[in-house]
Amino acid sequence: MNNESFSYDLSIGIFVYIVFSIYFLFYSIKDKNVTLIFFIQIVSLFILLITTHFFAFNNYVTYPGLGADSMNYDIWAKYLSEQFKQGIFNLDLSNIYSMSLIEYNRGADIHLVSYVPYGFVLPHSIIYYIFGYKPFLAKVFNVFIFVYTTKLFYLFLKDIINNSKAIKSSLVLFAFCFPLMIGSVSFVKEGLFMFGYIGLIRYTYRKEFLNAVPYFILAVLIRPYTPLLYIIIFGIYYRNYVLKNFIKVVSGLIFFLIFFTIFSFRAFNLSDFIFNSQFAIYLNPFNKEEVVYVKGVFGILRVLLSSPIDFIQFFINAYITAFFKPDFWHLPKLKYDFIYLNSGKFDFSGLFYYMHSFTIYYINFYLIKFLVNRKRLRIISINFEWTAVIFIILGVIFLASVEIRYLVMSIFPIILIMFAKIREHSYKIDSNLAFPIYLGVVSFLIIFPLFI
Repeated sequence: MNNESFSYDLSIGIFVYIVFSIYFLFYSIKDKNVTLIFFIQIVSLFILLITTHFFAFNNYVTYPGLGADSMNYDIWAKYLSEQFKQGIFNLDLSNIYSMSLIEYNRGADIHLVSYVPYGFVLPHSIIYYIFGYKPFLAKVFNVFIFVYTTKLFYLFLKDIINNSKAIKSSLVLFAFCFPLMIGSVSFVKEGLFMFGYIGLIRYTYRKEFLNAVPYFILAVLIRPYTPLLYIIIFGIYYRNYVLKNFIKVVSGLIFFLIFFTIFSFRAFNLSDFIFNSQFAIYLNPFNKEEVVYVKGVFGILRVLLSSPIDFIQFFINAYITAFFKPDFWHLPKLKYDFIYLNSGKFDFSGLFYYMHSFTIYYINFYLIKFLVNRKRLRIISINFEWTAVIFIILGVIFLASVEIRYLVMSIFPIILIMFAKIREHSYKIDSNLAFPIYLGVVSFLIIFPLFI
């Protein structure tokens, strides 16, 4: 992309961003009590979007993305859009080459695409088909997917929480979740996946399963295991309700199977996933070099069960990773290592995941407070949320090898639901002190690493 097309794309994208912002703030958000939160979120995301896009254009070999994965999504979307313009609607991408193995330190050999998250690639390919190749404009759409996901999360909180202060606290933590923010300004999947996942959670809580179906399908197309794990846990925990509505449940399962039989796009092959997927078992959350590579889910079980000590260590370290990684007592590597495509360049994702651990720490403070004051807070019912967090972590451990971004997507919304419920019943003056301290620490972390 030359400077002229870059400027043209940027101008159109900024115009669309302003239009979306005006519509969202003045027409989409009806509750004026949270308008300021959304306004700050939209402005913050705009600054982040402009900063990272200019930086990527001038420095990154993976432009317009911030990494090899992001670059690949853009390549696939552009390729499909060009096929659509020619009247070709074949979604086979086997002729496109990918370099993502470089980023995962598995060797620098170029290899053919084996899996494509079509639930994410197709929306951007449609944008390119309609508007032409304009990556900044595509990122604008991605940002507002995250903004609308935040709105969906807010509507869900209003369904279950009656305290406006508790809702605002939880909403702020979601709206400014650092990994989701950095994900929304690049070509990664988190924003669209979270839209489907939050919708699934909202409507299953309300037991409106028909309304949950499109969100469930969207989430599965992008990342199958998390929504499936959630549905399994929901079915087990609310088994009495499921049995009473057995016909509806079976009808939903039949529809699900038919849909993914016809429209699988190779994104949901359960047999291939179980037996052929490559996994990495991290035995030490503080040392990524201690890793065992295995093939298939049964390969994971075989390695873990062969050594009871490693088995126990694996689970303990996984829960440490889920709640505290990236750890907040070490500064992250702010530049990519030589093994990455953007070696020597600023690593936005590393910094944002690092800051995310402070958000988790802040939430953990209130979860621990809840456990300590259990007798005083017995009226709070969060048993389902605890069950979901514990078992989804276990599931993601086996299926995604404790990669932090999957844990953020999988458990962060549910932890925030617990957080909001606790705050609803125990909103004390100490919370007014804790939050400014948290913001001050985060502000320091944003500024300090830039000067080291």
